[in-house]
Amino acid sequence: VEISGMLPPGACVQAVEVPVEIAEEIVDAAYEENRRVVFALDISIIHNGEKYQPQAFGDSVQVRVKNIAPSLPGIEGELLHVDADVTDGEGGLDEAAAGALAEAVASDEVSAEKVEIAAEAGEIAFEADSFSLYALSEGECPFDVSGDVSLCAYDEDKQGADHPWGHGDGKKRGRRRRDCGQTSG
Repeated sequence: VEISGMLPPGACVQAVEVPVEIAEEIVDAAYEENRRVVFALDISIIHNGEKYQPQAFGDSVQVRVKNIAPSLPGIEGELLHVDADVTDGEGGLDEAAAGALAEAVASDEVSAEKVEIAAEAGEIAFEADSFSLYALSEGECPFDVSGDVSLCAYDEDKQGADHPWGHGDGKKRGRRRRDCGQTSG
């Protein structure tokens, strides 16, 4: 997962994989039909030990999920953003919260919305102003999601006087990249 846009210096992306069987229950509840989940990640941006949400500053960022299915010429499917955190606070999956989420989505206690994606061979990109659970699904799924999924990279391509992490002079700065780790998928 790579994030680009206005992020606080030193921020790190955390992506926790949600098991397909749990994610399918959540996605099925949102769409009110059976769908096949390609991947589901609870994505967070961590800054100084706290979760950062770009919307709190009127911002959004670009997200790119790579290594989904490198052999496919393009990806078709729908990305669902479920506005609920299913991590345990220590970077792991809270299985109880994840398991209860399908019922909360079905009863509209938790919002779930489709997100527009741009798809290329083996990856998708989308704009996000908040982070929590994201799941890519479709009716019939030909994707192979084996392999490594890169975690935590951001490119900061602008800094301005109007943002809390700006330099105060209104000038854009060069790109900065911070990598925080990898996980196997």
